[in-house]
Amino acid sequence: MKMCKTLASLFAVVSLFAHTAGAANPVVVGAREFGFIGTNGADETVSSPLLIEGTLRKTGGGALNVPLANVFSADGRMEVLDGRLNLTADGGGLVADVPSDVLAKAAFWVDANTNVVVCSTNLVACYTNGEDIVYVTNTFDNAVAQWLDVREPDTLPPYQYTRGVGMANFTNALPEFGATGAGAAGNLARIYFGGYHNGRWMEWRNATNGAAYLSLCNVFIVHGSPNSFGYLLSVSTTNTAIELPFIPGAATSGCTGLEGTIHNVSITPIGTRTGRTFLNRHLIDGSATKPIRGSQLLEVEAGVYEPVLQACNFFADRNSWGFNDNRIGGDYLCEVLVFTNRLTEAERVRTEHYLWQKWFSTLRKHSTETCGWTPVRWICAFLWRFWPPMAYIALSRAGR
Repeated sequence: MKMCKTLASLFAVVSLFAHTAGAANPVVVGAREFGFIGTNGADETVSSPLLIEGTLRKTGGGALNVPLANVFSADGRMEVLDGRLNLTADGGGLVADVPSDVLAKAAFWVDANTNVVVCSTNLVACYTNGEDIVYVTNTFDNAVAQWLDVREPDTLPPYQYTRGVGMANFTNALPEFGATGAGAAGNLARIYFGGYHNGRWMEWRNATNGAAYLSLCNVFIVHGSPNSFGYLLSVSTTNTAIELPFIPGAATSGCTGLEGTIHNVSITPIGTRTGRTFLNRHLIDGSATKPIRGSQLLEVEAGVYEPVLQACNFFADRNSWGFNDNRIGGDYLCEVLVFTNRLTEAERVRTEHYLWQKWFSTLRKHSTETCGWTPVRWICAFLWRFWPPMAYIALSRAGR
């Protein structure tokens, strides 16, 4: 079986001396990494996005000018070793470029705003998929027949990439497309799977219309769970050698407070639990953390373990229906990226940044937060320690 490649070290040291004034690419310091950015005795201004989840250290004489609008961080730190660090705040936010070079590496990439094939007829052939003719009885319009990869040129076969196919074998109903309701402004699309225990799911098919079993190295899922949870990515019973992957919130039919953790210690394989899990950009212990009731960004980076993690569907736990707790169905999916090769930490952070800005907010919190125990406490801490007047300037420009 194919294994995800290991990282050289959990504590990487990143040199960022080239990323100063006028740099086009983002400055990235990943979780548990140290980055160094120097000014070599001159005053310089950073114009690139700073994606800081580890520790960024300013070195060298002179001042480094950093607009807070450029800073994107959930758990990062900035430290001044030499010279000065000047922070300015104007209340705005810099929208970073889409990391097209990273997204192109995905083995499977679906977005509810792109390439969703729907049908709205009752008890007729909703679509023909290879040799399969699927008949459904819809009680709603916009039943999702297929969810095609973003990179498909159109919705007509033949297909080049893995795709999601709506299955009606349990309830004779397909997932439902909604053109709005997702995103920070509620203007982005989402696909509804009827709620946990509902019976709606999607099988993954490859280019030749066979079942697609994908190895999971890095996975990003933008989803909403206002009413229930479910088995986001799962496997079928057709290959008993494949372990069940991570199972966020698989438990009761509604949000009762009794839902399980993201990774169930007794069920989720070691390959998941020995990796890393991020929830809304924060590194968490998935075996001790429950999913959020509402919109969230879940990231899982698999550990190195045999057999490797694999999945072949959305919201269908080993076809367990009827006699076994009806473990089919879930709430909303918005965008999913599956990488079968491990991303570098810089690639992971850039992908996380893209998804967060797209689905949750394009604004930084740094320019509107006050000092205190907030996600930007590290900014306030070094401001007060190294240059208190700058703290007053930053806060006053932010309207505080």
